[in-house]
Amino acid sequence: KNAWLSIKDILLNSMRKEIPADEKERLNEFRKGIVFTVDIIENLKRKNNLLTFIDAFESALDKLGFFDSPVISRSTLQRDEVSAIINNRLTELRQFGMLCGPGHDHIDSPPFYLRYLLHDLKGSEENRDGIKILPFELAAGYETKALFFGGMLEGDFPSGPDIDPILPEKVKKALGMPYLEYYLERQRAYFNRLLNVPVYDPWFSCPSAEGDKIFLPSPFLDWGEALSPPDLNIYTEEDVLIREGAYQHVGSETKIFRVAGTARSGGEIFPERNSLGLLGQRINTLFKGSVSVTAIDYYRKCPLRFYIERILGLEAEAPPRFEVESRLWGTLAHKTMEYLFKDGDMEPDVMDEKLFLGLEKSLKEFPIGDFWSRVAREIFRKLLPVLKEQESDIRIQGFSPRMLEKSIKAKINSLQLKGKIDRVDRRAQTDDNGQQGAVILLDYKTGSVDRESLQMPLYARMWRENFPETVEKTGYYSLKEGRIKWFPKKIGMEKFMQDAVLKAEEIAGNMKKGMFPAMPFKDTECRYCHHSPLCKSGG
Repeated sequence: KNAWLSIKDILLNSMRKEIPADEKERLNEFRKGIVFTVDIIENLKRKNNLLTFIDAFESALDKLGFFDSPVISRSTLQRDEVSAIINNRLTELRQFGMLCGPGHDHIDSPPFYLRYLLHDLKGSEENRDGIKILPFELAAGYETKALFFGGMLEGDFPSGPDIDPILPEKVKKALGMPYLEYYLERQRAYFNRLLNVPVYDPWFSCPSAEGDKIFLPSPFLDWGEALSPPDLNIYTEEDVLIREGAYQHVGSETKIFRVAGTARSGGEIFPERNSLGLLGQRINTLFKGSVSVTAIDYYRKCPLRFYIERILGLEAEAPPRFEVESRLWGTLAHKTMEYLFKDGDMEPDVMDEKLFLGLEKSLKEFPIGDFWSRVAREIFRKLLPVLKEQESDIRIQGFSPRMLEKSIKAKINSLQLKGKIDRVDRRAQTDDNGQQGAVILLDYKTGSVDRESLQMPLYARMWRENFPETVEKTGYYSLKEGRIKWFPKKIGMEKFMQDAVLKAEEIAGNMKKGMFPAMPFKDTECRYCHHSPLCKSGG
């Protein structure tokens, strides 16, 4: 009853705009009809005996136009026949009421007859408290004390119609057809009605995510009214296993992650002599007496990542992807360039045939599939003119390829280093200053060039220990751009090599001390690192 009587107020409160006067008049007429019907029903409820109840019931049917309703039948004769049957039944009930009379205490009210008629019938209790789950369409028309409405997601509520590839929205609006704004406004009106349905303030909910898929809440929701549910004290099987593992190794995390705190102030992962001995054995096994230049450079980028991947040998397993692994692509490009000059120098103008011959041979040695093979051919085809130009510049300076994939070892101060130089170009002729026998050291790169790398200055210093030729300059040969970036730029070669040796000695000493702090050389090193769960530095 209250829901019907409050329909007018609910509709007015749910409208964001002022409604026209004619609409208000319709609402008033509608409410008058509701009040009229409710008064008839209330009058029936007040009758306390059968005779007065029958009179009031017959009067109610007549006031409501039941006997003239086309629902009974479209034929007037049939409606009259039905009305006669109903009147006969009411007459029989009146006779029954007069026979019983009001003098019998136990049958002086309609409940006696109701109990008799409902004898042995089963039903549910009226006004029983509980929760009722309703579909979306019925929620706004149900009388309730509390309302919890879930699934308020963008794209679901409000939802839009399917895209019409034929009629634009403006055309639909002009033709009087449902259009996008119509759908949105209709759903907003429905939402405003939901706000006024329950006695208490309603609750609206939206899930935050499903697996890795993040959901956005409905734009109808007010962010200022958002409440986060409390954390439930319910554990999954995974949580239990993690807690059990942590309990078994309680206290060990302070040793494992010492790098996260004390390492920043000089702390060590391996403070004990036995631990340092094991670490030394592991390093000797890995490097076999000589530390590789690439390992020193890898430690420089992030000591903790070096420890996890190189010392412990742990790497995150990457999911399969439809692309060539960067390491395999680098090997393929290196082998192709190595084959290009394996028989000695050649004129840049005749590079075409041998370059692609080397590429085909490398593709057979490192198969990457037909699609990526075509991609590799296209890359080198576009790169060829730039490579020719770069090789011509090298020849103009008097240098030509002499060594490829040159392995080199050297003892420099306390360092025992080893490495492999991709390419050594030598100048045999005397230049204007009377110098001859100079070399340039080149390292092929398929990725980005690290300007702070220790690789080339250490190679230059190791070359001095093994060969008489002077290293004039070093360069990173980008196989992405076909250009060489030369080093050093602002300092001399001697300073270039000396600074790198000092830094390498510091790194080697830290390795022996067991110092592997979570201190990356640049913040960008943490951007794509797989070891953030093991690193408490926070990246």
